[in-house]
Amino acid sequence: MTRPVSALLREGGDARLALDPKTKRDRYGTAAVPRPALRFGSCTASTVTVRGYLAAERFRRKLLADAARMGLHATLAAAMAFVEQEILRFYAVENLAHCVLAPSGTDAIGLGTRLLAAALGQPLAKVIMMAEEETGRLVPQAVHAAVAPANLHHIPLRSPDGMPREPGKVAEDCADHIGPDSGPVLLHLIDCSKTGLTAPLPKDAAALQASFAGLEVMVDACQARLSAAALQNYLARGWPVALTGSKFFGGPPFSGALLIPKARRFRLGPRAPANPGLLCRWAAALAEMGHFQAIPQAAFASKLHGLRSTLHRYAASHSSIVLLPTFEREGDTGTWGQTIFTLALRHPLYPERFLQNDALHVIYRVMGKDGLGRQNHAFPACEIGQPVMAGAMPALRIAFGATLESEADLFVCLEKLVWARDRIVEAPSRRSAFVQ
Repeated sequence: MTRPVSALLREGGDARLALDPKTKRDRYGTAAVPRPALRFGSCTASTVTVRGYLAAERFRRKLLADAARMGLHATLAAAMAFVEQEILRFYAVENLAHCVLAPSGTDAIGLGTRLLAAALGQPLAKVIMMAEEETGRLVPQAVHAAVAPANLHHIPLRSPDGMPREPGKVAEDCADHIGPDSGPVLLHLIDCSKTGLTAPLPKDAAALQASFAGLEVMVDACQARLSAAALQNYLARGWPVALTGSKFFGGPPFSGALLIPKARRFRLGPRAPANPGLLCRWAAALAEMGHFQAIPQAAFASKLHGLRSTLHRYAASHSSIVLLPTFEREGDTGTWGQTIFTLALRHPLYPERFLQNDALHVIYRVMGKDGLGRQNHAFPACEIGQPVMAGAMPALRIAFGATLESEADLFVCLEKLVWARDRIVEAPSRRSAFVQ
């Protein structure tokens, strides 16, 4: 805790937090200290804001002062209890759930999976998960480690052309994989996937649980794009929920938490030692959550509507951008509607084709750089969502988080995206030169 807060924010996670010695950014393109950037990448990760950074520094100093007075172990335990209670208070679920911090959303999902598997009292036969490309890259590994040798089954959420599948079809696939008399089964519901899909719908998951004895449900809400009412509904059903402070709310990368329904009386076992880096990241995230809570909801919804309209108008007037649809979230699964927009980019020389992942990764890195652009006009750094597969369609993402940029800033970001696309060519040597 005597180290600078910029160092602490990078500790207690995994290798994905490491900074490149040349660029001083991590694999997501985020920096250890605040930097000027247009923030449209909250579906992946965001550079810590000035507000979050200062909150983390205040928290670090308080930890140091408390440790001098009451000892390090007691200080970290009290700080962890405080952060967990603040998360519960934010969602108004103090009476419904316990909170357990985790280094990442992936770790939170792994912990929830282990708790549910243990609660069943016998080995799981199957785990039904949504499409691998729609959740965190390491989530399937974490789930498999928690429930091996149970079989994992993945339900596709989009067709190969990127179109979302009907929610009813997704629910039918889940039922088919659960099957009659299959033994204990765990269903992973994802509340807002990488491309903005919720599946299976909460009502469908509840119906499946009512139809199949021995079916447990775990909720991956790591994007945190859900209302307090939605979270309360999940917990009231007895479903553990994994969250983060580092997606929608824009806290620094790697701040996870698992909310455990009190009614289930899960046996947690010994807690992991408190993690100063994780505590500081959550302090930053809580500052962003508090700022968001103070914004009038009507004002936020109005600004979000304007950003959506700008994005749709821009895409309609630029054939190079193809917005992939999603299904609107149902009433209790979110207050704000669609906040993640998935877009495919047409090839600049062959418009009947779409750019593939290697080209999109180049564009993603270029978007995060400043000082690039047309003659006499340098674009600012723009954080956007990293490339994903929407079905078999490679795509990038624009995400609107708790702190909304202006419509003018969105226009600048989209202009830079089209400019970057136009500079992409097939020749690897020329593409490498473009990145440098």
